[in-house]
Amino acid sequence: YSSDHTAWSPLVPAFSKKYRTILMDNRGVGQTVAPEGPFTIEDMADDVKCLLDVLKIAKAHVIGVSMGGRIAQALALRHPDRVKGLVLCSTGARTPARTRFALTTMAEGLADGKISNEYYDKMMLAWTFSDRSFANPGILKMMLSGVSAERVRPKPADLLRQLQSGQDFDTRALLGQVKAPTLVIFGSDDILFPLDYGRELAAGIASARLVVFEGAAHAAYLEAAEK
Repeated sequence: YSSDHTAWSPLVPAFSKKYRTILMDNRGVGQTVAPEGPFTIEDMADDVKCLLDVLKIAKAHVIGVSMGGRIAQALALRHPDRVKGLVLCSTGARTPARTRFALTTMAEGLADGKISNEYYDKMMLAWTFSDRSFANPGILKMMLSGVSAERVRPKPADLLRQLQSGQDFDTRALLGQVKAPTLVIFGSDDILFPLDYGRELAAGIASARLVVFEGAAHAAYLEAAEK
């Protein structure tokens, strides 16, 4: 949510040693446009399936963080034959009410011109990184300068539509249908998706294993990139 493919830059060197690594921009961010009107998490999962079709990839290991983790769940449920393995990071079968409230308030403020892009970015950092990161001047400077200078900022209206795509998303009753081997990764200090949401995912998917990175928050995939 709100990030383009450049957010994955720190992990590409490690992944690409063993795998062909494909990064994509979801609808409404980066270089991918969003058609007019509302869309859903399931629509974005179908986008991933279509990308695999175009690239002639029969099956892939699929990794998703937060909103991307919900897209990955939807892909595994709608197109199970295309998913070789599933990695769900800092995500859930549903969205916590406090998280929905906070992100909606920020996105609406940005769309209405009540807050600046800079203020929005700083508040997103406050929600996604751990106390440990904020206590480290070097890490804090890196965060404030942006994960990647190549990032393409989404339009506020598209940001809102992307946020609204998951308003009704809830896979709790469907998790038993996920057959792909699944790894659930969480930071112990995540406040956007608290650890109980990771436990719920891992308990609902028969093949799932939960790994917790102590001291990391919602951006665990960046804070604990080496792991």
